[in-house]
Amino acid sequence: MKNISFTLLFLCLLVLFVKCSAGNKEEPKPSYTDNFPKGEIIQSVSCKNNNTETFALYLPSYYNTNKKFPIIYCFDPKGKGNVPLDSMKELAEKYGYILAGSNNSRNGISWDNISNSVTIFFSDTYNRLSIDSRRVYTAGFSGGAKVAGAVAVYMGGIEGVMACSGGLPQMDKDNQNYFNFISFVGNEDFNYTELVRLEDELDKTKLKHQLIIFDGRHDWTPKSVLEDGFIWFEFNAMKTRLIPINDTLINNFANKIDEKINIDRKKQKPLDSYYLLYKEEINFLDGLKDMTKYKELYDEICKSEVIQKAKAHDEQLEDKETRKKAEYSKAFSEKDLKWWKDEIKTVNENVLKSKNRADALYFKRLLRFLSLASFMNCNAVLSKGGIRQAELLIEIYRMVDEENPDYDFLLAKLYAKTGNMDKVFPALENSVRKGFDDKFRLESDDILGRLKNAKEFVEIESKIK
Repeated sequence: MKNISFTLLFLCLLVLFVKCSAGNKEEPKPSYTDNFPKGEIIQSVSCKNNNTETFALYLPSYYNTNKKFPIIYCFDPKGKGNVPLDSMKELAEKYGYILAGSNNSRNGISWDNISNSVTIFFSDTYNRLSIDSRRVYTAGFSGGAKVAGAVAVYMGGIEGVMACSGGLPQMDKDNQNYFNFISFVGNEDFNYTELVRLEDELDKTKLKHQLIIFDGRHDWTPKSVLEDGFIWFEFNAMKTRLIPINDTLINNFANKIDEKINIDRKKQKPLDSYYLLYKEEINFLDGLKDMTKYKELYDEICKSEVIQKAKAHDEQLEDKETRKKAEYSKAFSEKDLKWWKDEIKTVNENVLKSKNRADALYFKRLLRFLSLASFMNCNAVLSKGGIRQAELLIEIYRMVDEENPDYDFLLAKLYAKTGNMDKVFPALENSVRKGFDDKFRLESDDILGRLKNAKEFVEIESKIK
């Protein structure tokens, strides 16, 4: 993360995004000549100075150049800028945000190329859209969350970061680029432990932060949960007097959290299932409402024996999960198929028989990890020609996540590598049927990309949404 060239390439953006005072007469004023449609997602806008760089765009239906609007720059790991915009457009309309999603930043691209892409992306939007330079935000999912965080850490001028299933780059103690940070992670996500530990680390800093945990796997955060990200940005803007205090929004949010707590109490849920709601309410509302009673109650709850035991158990599971992932990573090259069948059977049985919900979720996360790790390892092995090892890894993948479209994608690669061409395109067809949607990855794949001129390849690619 501490790539010098990455940092240097971002320095030029500091000029664009310095938090200028309203009275600075020397600040250049963009000329707004573009007539973008409003209230709908534009799939691809080409940057004027480099038409190979494109982004998806959403402008609220009431957008106009007589007013400055906050903007959220979004980063998807597959370079699909429209995906986060699809999830956020109603919220952007409700809260008055411009959304811009990069179509170029994606997993597997070097940081030098990403930083150059972001420089062009930001500069183009800043010169063509009516942006409030005091309220520039970033958001991303998985690898895209890493990009969103890196922009804030290394560039500066970013007011807040919304990170879905991904954390922050290493931050130096003398880092002066301050921003507020909200993260989201599903309780079955293989990145769950990373985000929970990051939250513990951030508790020791002055960075305003909040982790939201929801029921789900590794994917863009659901719309219903993402609204907390917009509210987080709004509340922090109120606290720093960037926007007026909105008592209605504040009270509605407070009532919503209080209602959740009361529902959990009435259902007689264990204390450890809802005590984090108190922390969330404090982090969101401290500085906007008197939270003295909530802080006292939260401190009292944290000292209780129930919470202490629950936290100790969670920490044990986190350590156990980390060790188990390391064991699996080593076992890919050392254990045979029988060992893996027995191991995966045991994990699946434990998902069903675990009486403690935290334990069941731990085993589910192990399966999610095996899905990702077997895919990544198999991809790498196939590129090097390791057929027998790839066959083992694909079988592991089948046992843990057969309905994942990447399972059939790997099968197609294996068939192509071993010369079973009659099976390649049926496997790809199955992958697309299950939801494979990454044309760039298909065309650039070191094995399947060689077949892109084949009639069957073209037909299958045309079916990708």
